[in-house]
Amino acid sequence: MPEKLFVGGLPFDFSDDQLKDLFAKAGTVLAAAMVPDPKNNRTRGFGFVTLSGKQDAETAVKMLNGTKVGEKKIYIAEAREKSLRKAPPPRRPPQAPRFPHPSIDERKPSFRDPRRERKPGRGKRSR
Repeated sequence: MPEKLFVGGLPFDFSDDQLKDLFAKAGTVLAAAMVPDPKNNRTRGFGFVTLSGKQDAETAVKMLNGTKVGEKKIYIAEAREKSLRKAPPPRRPPQAPRFPHPSIDERKPSFRDPRRERKPGRGKRSR
């Protein structure tokens, strides 16, 4: 049964053929694909490799995990299905402010309460 591996930490200019050649040392490679970045014409730095069997996959992980490719160390793990990944936390809907400011929301002029204004000689001591 084919075994699919995730390969991360690859250089951004790495191609599918280079990925296939890298894993050919470990066993029979059925498919190798780098994940492209749609914004710019390069890869995203990770890809997937399908090997012929579980034994080839284990050999590839032992041989290549943590090795340097270019100037980066690669990371190899068993690929998981999308449904098995952890879902992001749900977003909270935006809430309206509890006490809207009247001068902004209703276009009323703001005013100062004369009873709250400081009077000389009250509050802090002055000498």
